[in-house]
Amino acid sequence: MPDNIVIEDGRITIVEEAKMWSKRDFERLARLAKNDPVTFLDRGFQSVKGGDKRQTRYIQLKKHKKAVEYLLANLDKFPDAKKYGISRADSDIVYMLKVPKWAPDDALETMRNVFEEQLNIKVAIRKINWGGR
Repeated sequence: MPDNIVIEDGRITIVEEAKMWSKRDFERLARLAKNDPVTFLDRGFQSVKGGDKRQTRYIQLKKHKKAVEYLLANLDKFPDAKKYGISRADSDIVYMLKVPKWAPDDALETMRNVFEEQLNIKVAIRKINWGGR
């Protein structure tokens, strides 16, 4: 089971971490979410011009949603699903975004709104004491 998926009592929690980012990156990603939701959901942005793909700022909840929907629609194809506690196609799914405690609330709220409106999911935001700026 990937470490960004937690299953407990049949509840699936998708955890996406954005801990290596700057305040400016969060604000830029929020502007992208507001002005171009499709690009925000599908690929984010490159943090450094001409940088390699490891510098992409992207929250992959759309990709995770598609994967979980496929899993739940095809439980019979995944015999190990029951071993992990997924036994029903209507399992409760929670999407959680873990961010540094200093991440700007207004940017996070903008991104959450786009996820909820465009993907029809509920996103919980959890602030963690990771340091940085």
